[in-house]
Amino acid sequence: MKMRETAIIVGAGASTEFGAFPVGSELAEKIENQLIVDLSNRDGPIINTISSHGGFNQIHRAAMTRIINGLQSRDSIDQFVDDCKREPGLIDVAKIAIAYCIIEAEKSSPLKDLDQVTNNASLRNLRNTWLGRLCRISNPDVSPEVSSFIG
Repeated sequence: MKMRETAIIVGAGASTEFGAFPVGSELAEKIENQLIVDLSNRDGPIINTISSHGGFNQIHRAAMTRIINGLQSRDSIDQFVDDCKREPGLIDVAKIAIAYCIIEAEKSSPLKDLDQVTNNASLRNLRNTWLGRLCRISNPDVSPEVSSFIG
């Protein structure tokens, strides 16, 4: 029997159950802090990523400064980017900063090891989450070995 493919779209808040994933104002604060560190040091993960994809320049520096100076006036980075999307370099800097903060949060999340099917402890950590419940109800024919770890 062929399994049907299903896409489930959830909001960013759904990730908070899986560790220190920042959302809303917390994500904005983390981005602001990292941009300040990168600019102060003239080096860092965001500047390095921009540099490796075409080079860091004054447009990027200005976009970073604009985000630092304006982000606290919005509820989220998404709202800020939407309001300022026409400013050169701002969208690229914001996307890289968002990705960096999410990747850092993933390092301490129980989701980080899910690509290793044999990592039973990670599956057990998901048992009482919305994802564990979704796995149980969406695939009732799952093998007993797997279902004992998520249910």
